Amino acid sequence: MTHIEGDGINEDLYYLLWRKDSPFNEKLNIKIPDTIVFRKGRPMSWYFTNNEGVVLRKKQSSLTFPEITKKFTKKANEGDIVAYFINIDEEKKLSRLLDKTQIRGMEQGNKIWLRSD
Repeated sequence: MTHIEGDGINEDLYYLLWRKDSPFNEKLNIKIPDTIVFRKGRPMSWYFTNNEGVVLRKKQSSLTFPEITKKFTKKANEGDIVAYFINIDEEKKLSRLLDKTQIRGMEQGNKIWLRSD
């Protein structure tokens, strides 16, 4: 398990909230926004809170760019910020706000959202 340091990004927190045998699972009633953990530009896990306040993780089959695009752009207007993107790899952590157009670009294979400007 990793410790929180630097920017405070710790993907293990989501994993612990999701695990059925976690001491946090039943005692906390928290709501988290849909959270997708990326590694090297690829979606690895997707966490969310259901209507009962339980943290769940989507199946691997849902970790596709078309599914991500559909979820994050469903109620958005052009230009709306729809996600806060964090990508983790060995060399660096990259974070940025993404609008509807940039999310659609992910689905089309556009990697501009991975660049650090």
